Amino acid sequence: MKAFVTGGTGFIGSRVVRKLIERGYDVHALARSDRTAAALEAAGARAVRGDITYPASMREGMHDSDVVFHMAAWYKIGSRDWKQAEEIN
Repeated sequence: MKAFVTGGTGFIGSRVVRKLIERGYDVHALARSDRTAAALEAAGARAVRGDITYPASMREGMHDSDVVFHMAAWYKIGSRDWKQAEEIN
């Protein structure tokens, strides 16, 4: 089965990616930089370069996925920038 993961290099998302790979999933995960792409590839996932705020960048990697895990999140305690949090979350 194919799984697509956003936030796959984060605290929780990286564990989701690892568990999916252990269970035999073909994991494709969103990466915004070369560094995060390399971390995903090292874990055994296929990195999909893109950005959560640009949906078109995720379409190809998400295509034919059996399941999608949206693990990406943004928070900043005390921030009044609710628009950015809403756009990502």
